[in-house]
Amino acid sequence: GAGKRISASSPDPVSSLFSYSGDGQASTPTLKVSNVVVSGFGSAAFSSPWTSGGGISITGNCNLELDSVMFQDMKGVYGGAVYIKSNAASTKLQNVSFEDIVSGYQGGAIFLESSPNVEVVGSTFSNCAVAYASTDSTGGAIHAVGSAGLSIVDTSFSECRTEGGYGGAVYLGADTNGVSITNSSFEDNIGSEGTTAEVSCFRSECPYISYVDRIDGIPTSMGCISISRVL
Repeated sequence: GAGKRISASSPDPVSSLFSYSGDGQASTPTLKVSNVVVSGFGSAAFSSPWTSGGGISITGNCNLELDSVMFQDMKGVYGGAVYIKSNAASTKLQNVSFEDIVSGYQGGAIFLESSPNVEVVGSTFSNCAVAYASTDSTGGAIHAVGSAGLSIVDTSFSECRTEGGYGGAVYLGADTNGVSITNSSFEDNIGSEGTTAEVSCFRSECPYISYVDRIDGIPTSMGCISISRVL
């Protein structure tokens, strides 16, 4: 079944459900969450204090393992459901669903910065969005900058969008490399800049994607994105 449900007690709570900074920690802990539905946490409002990651916010070394988790109706200024920054540990999302997730600025569902070793497997992103109408508002589902080793496998992106920026589904920013997308599908995702752009890459090292590109009928190699097969 869907497992237990954790819902916010107020209609627009400010804080994340779980937040970890790593301050003063000598060891690297592991957060494991499975078989649970999380709904209603966070805020996408541009007011202090900002919410980064309505469900989970990690800004230090912490292994994160999510298995059979559903995020619904989550909000955050950066990362509507999950925010990960400066995390040298590992992150694995297995069979995780993101539905109706909104961020105010970047990363409709997930925001990644300076956080390598991220795996997204067998997951779904549906109706995730970046709400702010700006060209800097990027990654309707996933926004990744400075994050090497992002792997997306058997995952679907549908009806995700940015209201003013790039990457209706996925945005890959500066110093993001070693990205692979395998056996995954993209449908009806819209980036306001670049005309229906589903994946955009802002790296001069990418020989194929110089500015922005779609993922329809793509070749097998796209520079920093390696795609085995797209359904």
